Parts: sequence; C-alpha cells; structure tokens
Amino acid sequence: MSLPPLLSLLVAWLLGTLLVSALVGEAERRPGDTALRLALGALLGLGVTAVIFCGFSLLVDRPGLASGIVEAALLAVLARRLAGRGAAVVAPAAAWTWPQRLLASCCAQALLVAAVVAWRAWAAAPWGGWDGWAIWNLHARLLARGGTDWPALLAAPQLSWTHPDYPRLVAAGVARAWAWTGAESPAAAGLVSAAFAAALLGVLVAGLHVLRGRIAAAVGGLLLVGTPFFVTFATNEHADIPFAAYALAAVVCGVRGWLIPAALFAGLAAWTKNEGLLFAAVFGAVLLTTQPRQKIGAILGALALGLLPVIGFKLGWAPANDLMGPTLAPRLAQLFDPARHGAILSALGRDLRQFGEWTVLPYFALALGWWASRRAQPVPRLVPLVIVLMAAGYYVVYLLSPHDLAWHLDTSLVRLLLQLWPLVIVAWCLRWPEAAATTAGAPSRVRRLGWWGANLGVAAGLLVALGGQLGAGEVALRRVGLGKVTLAWGEGWYSPESLGRQRWAWSRGEAQLRFAVDPSAAGGPQHVRFTLRSLGARRVAVTLGNRVVWSGAVAEVPVTVELKDLVLPEGETALVIASDQPPRAESAAPGARALAFAVYDPELR
Repeated sequence: MSLPPLLSLLVAWLLGTLLVSALVGEAERRPGDTALRLALGALLGLGVTAVIFCGFSLLVDRPGLASGIVEAALLAVLARRLAGRGAAVVAPAAAWTWPQRLLASCCAQALLVAAVVAWRAWAAAPWGGWDGWAIWNLHARLLARGGTDWPALLAAPQLSWTHPDYPRLVAAGVARAWAWTGAESPAAAGLVSAAFAAALLGVLVAGLHVLRGRIAAAVGGLLLVGTPFFVTFATNEHADIPFAAYALAAVVCGVRGWLIPAALFAGLAAWTKNEGLLFAAVFGAVLLTTQPRQKIGAILGALALGLLPVIGFKLGWAPANDLMGPTLAPRLAQLFDPARHGAILSALGRDLRQFGEWTVLPYFALALGWWASRRAQPVPRLVPLVIVLMAAGYYVVYLLSPHDLAWHLDTSLVRLLLQLWPLVIVAWCLRWPEAAATTAGAPSRVRRLGWWGANLGVAAGLLVALGGQLGAGEVALRRVGLGKVTLAWGEGWYSPESLGRQRWAWSRGEAQLRFAVDPSAAGGPQHVRFTLRSLGARRVAVTLGNRVVWSGAVAEVPVTVELKDLVLPEGETALVIASDQPPRAESAAPGARALAFAVYDPELR
C-alpha cells in the first residue's frame, strides 16, 4: 500500500477535526471529548473533501489538483482561526478501575482480531463486493477519467444497472484517493472503505465514553467489533457502513448537544446513500421537536447546508430513482396487502436470526442487560425515536416497492439492519448507569508493567492463532502436527461468491482446486469433501495426477463428493475437475457468464 492514499486520508482527517473544533467551540470539555472530536473529524473530513472533489469534477478535468489547493487553503484558514483561541477547560478524568481496564483490554484485543479479519476480507476481494466494483468503483472511475462530462456518461442507458442516481460521497472519496495516488489502486479504495468503518467504531466508543463512561464505551465497542458481519463488511466498499457512520455521528452529536455538527452529519448521510434522505427527514424532524425554539434556525441552516450537495445532484444530474420512478398511485394499494406484510415480517425474522453471522445470537443477553439493572439510566428520546422511525420508513418502502418483493428483501434487508445496528448498540449502552467517580491512586510501576506484559502476550497469542486461519483465496485448512494442508481456488473459476457461511465458485470449463502441503504434513491421508452443481445435466470427473478419484452425473440438484485417503506430496498439487459438456450461458442477457459447474463449501477433514 503506497503512501499517497494514506496521506490523502490524513489530510481529510485533519481538515475535518479542525472543522469540528471550529463548530463546537472550546467550552468545558467532558472526558473523552477529544477522542470524539477526532473520530467525528475523520467522518466530516471524508465528507467535505468528497464534496469539494465532486464539485471540481464538474468544472475541471483535473479535480485532484484543484480540490487539493482548496483543501490546503481551508486548512490554513482554520488553523489560523483556532490558533487564536484560549486553552480549553478540560474536566478532570476519574482514575481507572480494574474492571474498566479489563474491559478496555478485551475491546482492544477484539479490535486486533477484527483488523486481521478485515484485512483478509480485503485481500480476498480487493475491489469489494457487488456494490464495490459494480457501483462505487465504477462511478469513481467515471469521476476520475470522464472529465466534466461524467454525468452524461453515467446517464447512458447501458449503465442504468449501476444505479447512476446514487449519491456520490463514497465514489468521490475513492476518486480523490486515486487522484492522490496517480493510479486506480484497489488498496486506495479499500483504505477509504476501512476508514469509514474505523471512524464509525471511534464515534461509537468515544461517544459512549462521553455520554455514559468507560464501561459503556468498552461494552459498546466489543459488541460492534464482535459482529462478524460488520468486520467482514468493513472493507467491502458498500455504502451501508459509511451511511451508518454518518447516522451514528448525527445522533451522538445530537445527544451531546452539538446541534450544528449533528445537522451537518445528517445531510452527509443523505449524500452517502439514498436511505440518507429518509434519515435526514427523520432526524431533522426529531431534532427540531426536541430542541428549544431559539435553536431551530441554526439547525435548519446546518441541515440545509449538509443537504446542498445531494439536492444539487438530484435536481441537476441524477436520473430517477428505481424506487420512485414508477408511478406511485397504483402502488398505494400495496400498503394494505396482507401477503406483502407477511413476506416482510417473515424475511425480517429470518434476517434477524442470521444477522451478524454470530454462532450464538446475543439478543437474549442484550434483553436481560436492558431490563435487569435497577440503576438503568433513561435513554434520550432522540435515539429510540430515530431507530423506530427509520425502521418504520424502511417497512413502508418495502410495502411500496415496485420490484419483486422477495428479491428486494433478499438483497437489501440484512444491510438495512446493519445500518441501524450501531444506533441499537448506543441505545442499549446508554441504559448503563454511569460509574461512580474514584480517586484511587495509580497502580505501581510493577503492576503496570505486568498489565502491559500480559496484554502484549495475549495479543501475540491471538496473532499466532490467527496465523492458522484461512488466508486470501483459501477455502479450507487442516493442521497436521506442526504443519498444515490448505485448499484454495486454482485456475478456471469465476470470482468466488458467498451467502452467509456458504461459499462457492462457478467454473469457466475445466477448473482446479489447489493443495498446498507443508513438509511435515506430506504423505498423510487427506479427506476432501465438497458439493457439485450444474445448470444442466452433465458428467463430471475429478482427477488427482493421472488418477480419476471421482466421477458422476451432476445437475441442478447438488451432489456431494467425498474423496477419502488422498496421499498428497509436499508442495502444491492440483485437483482437476472437468466436464463432458461445454459451459452454458447463465441467462439470455448480453454478456452473461458461460458456466460449467459450481463447487460449494470445500472441506479438508
């Protein structure tokens, strides 16, 4: 990973942090406010620099240079203005207790694991998931290459499947990172995606620290980084995590009393994803009804400023949205269709059971924690109102959807739940009672050294354990003594796909699964299992070396293949899978893939 994309993010972070400091002023700070400003600064900087870059992309052919000059000028003006302020009054922080240290340590170790998993998820799919390569990176390429005519290029009918009406914050952020890099690097795009996830976590932890103390902050951070779906999605370049970050920032700022930044973040949420328009309306309405009248003007002004980019884009360049384009009146009857209500509720129950990709669902424990504490604090009305109204809005959108409802639910509902998950965590953690202040003295040097030594030892152990997990491109692993045997996709496959815990890849014709065998694991019998499926009837043969180890008929109904007692030499060996029929087109659409067979969930036993 080169330095320029990282430098572009650091400049955005610095600019955003100075803007946050200018907006919230230097009144007495609570413990954790500095960390919260830094986390909010990352989000505000990413949003503002994306707006600047996108604006110049409509005016000049080299928006990177022009936007960089404006960013530098803004940095200079803000730094000079803030330099003249007096020192802030910082409220004293209470001493750390051992329960707080233990929870903070657990959160840090979980973050270490999450960072490794997110890195591997990026390495396995450097251009992200479907939205990453088909929407955000494609739109970013048009901003980077298309000159000032990119809106017309994106409006071409051939690109209607890329959702050209989607707001531009993520795409402009990626294009800006590429402009700094000088190349369309997947590392730069992945870094932008990961920066949003890191900023979301920072706002969650720092916000809870400010609002409810260290225990709530550590528990909230553990819940978020302990959500596998969030971690693997962090580098996937879908806009759901950036949208969730801006929504969370708006709510946290609203509860903290920083109303101008709260309204700005609501506007940036709308510039991130179409759902943000609903959020801006919901959040603005709730904020206005919970604040004194004298503050309404400032809130409306900040909200209008935050919405200006998306309003200009929607009115000036964006085609009709696929949900709003068809005539609405004939679909109003769908609001009263019992079958649609049943389908939505059924899908909601299914995705709630599967959400997060946990092995054990935490909902029961969350419910107990919510009601059990006699000292539970009241949650500010802003938080539950926003969650409930957003969920209700999503429900109505599904009722009115012009698309096939089952398809619409299957492809989007779980991501909408992810958008609201950080807000749910905040609502739950705000119920925690604030820890009593303590004046206990600092631990001795010996105890501090022992504590840090233990933490470093745990971190080293986790890294060693993670070294035995699947790497990029690998689909199965088996330990044999001190060695290991791994199985990975070889030649002949389209990009691997996944749904939940199921993984598969379609072949272009003849394809390979490749074994890598450590010297100490060579010679021992290996058992391999996978499932074969094809679009039409065909015979498939599996060959190891010069020996056919399995053959049989394969069709649309999956067939389980068991290969027992395979003796594999040291190094790499290919398991060749071939068919007696040519590949078939998966559909009649232009450019459809030609598919031979698919291999599902390969295992080493």
